[in-house]
Amino acid sequence: MNANDPGRSTAANQPPPFEGRNLFAIDMPLQEAVRRNDGGWGTAQLDAWGADLGDAGSYALADAANRNPPSLCTHDRYGERIDDVTFHPAWHVLMQRAMAVGEHCAPWQAPRAGAHVVRAAMYYLHAQVENGTQCPLTMTFASAPVIMRHAANIPGATATWLPRLLANAYDASAVPVADKRSVLIGMGMTERQGGSDVRANVTFAEPDADGALRITGHKWFFSAPQCDAHLVLAQTPEGVLTGTLNKARASGEVAIGYREAELAKAHELYKQHGLGARDDAGAMQYLIPGWKFDNKRPCMVR
Repeated sequence: MNANDPGRSTAANQPPPFEGRNLFAIDMPLQEAVRRNDGGWGTAQLDAWGADLGDAGSYALADAANRNPPSLCTHDRYGERIDDVTFHPAWHVLMQRAMAVGEHCAPWQAPRAGAHVVRAAMYYLHAQVENGTQCPLTMTFASAPVIMRHAANIPGATATWLPRLLANAYDASAVPVADKRSVLIGMGMTERQGGSDVRANVTFAEPDADGALRITGHKWFFSAPQCDAHLVLAQTPEGVLTGTLNKARASGEVAIGYREAELAKAHELYKQHGLGARDDAGAMQYLIPGWKFDNKRPCMVR
């Protein structure tokens, strides 16, 4: 009991603050696993990353990002409808640091023995400090091989998307992809009636006149709506397909919209019952045929 404040107890059985430690240097099993699986060449980088993450400043950034979750900004200062997701500055610093070390793309940038092991160790260390930022980093990492494999069928994949997807500079600006230094990729998978069973999805894709796929349906959880494009699961006559939905911001070519009342209800449920990391963003999306961008009317969540 505190003598100066009898109503305040001293928790003598609690561990001291954990910050101030090199998270890689103190993890002997992780070091051994990295060396054993051809990742020994990356220990210097992991040591530096572990020191950076274990610093008190990193824990403070993680705390600030989670105490100040993202918010939907519907209009800009001129009164134009933008439906942007606004993040606390700490979120952007954490994203910048993670992308600088290649957590989202390193094995695709420089394939070699142990590359995935070193990247996985980076990710594991990051998870000990902050999780919300790992969502867009993970999806961007997972999308790279899909886009590489199907580059011939994705307009601009080789010239526009892949160079920016594999870039280490974080760019959160809401401008057309061609004007950005890097891009992030999100995903639209889950539907209300199907959950994790993607075979039960009812969203469908059909080719339009120019050969592109037009997607119609809904997604219960549209991960990281602030991303520059999304991989979306949809049914086709040939089966379930993963398609790339390019938001093409500010170009007038956006092919995605949402029903504002439904989104508001889903957002209220999330605020009441949402668990886990609070500094990431999610949205429910309705994919509507013939939808066109109009800055005077509700847009998409970005």
